[in-house]
Amino acid sequence: MRISSRADRSALARLLFLSFGLVCAGSISPAQAQDSWGAVAAGIDADNGFVGTGVSSQYDSEGEAVERAMAQCRTVTPFDCELVFTFSVGCAYISTGRNEESLGWGTGADAGSAYNSCQSQGLDCGHAAGACN
Repeated sequence: MRISSRADRSALARLLFLSFGLVCAGSISPAQAQDSWGAVAAGIDADNGFVGTGVSSQYDSEGEAVERAMAQCRTVTPFDCELVFTFSVGCAYISTGRNEESLGWGTGADAGSAYNSCQSQGLDCGHAAGACN
């Protein structure tokens, strides 16, 4: 999702959460469900033109997964990290990108989907990072 201003971030996080849920719905069979959690966090350092991410998986609780993803994001971008979504089954990937006007990211259930989601916004995107439960 492309973000041009700080005001867009909250709405963006909700949209990404809903979009990711739709992407993953139906792609995981009940037999694959596990009792572990993962999370994806992202933050934009607009002053330096950088998007930081954090990804976690295989945690016993949603809270632990969120803490780890947020901690990873803050080591890269100490300001403005936000939870993008959590997941308990399947995989989650995020690819970050930028162009002359904005910074942003795309998400998906696999690396290719996340990269394509990012590029579809007109951004020059990097390799996707992710994890599976």
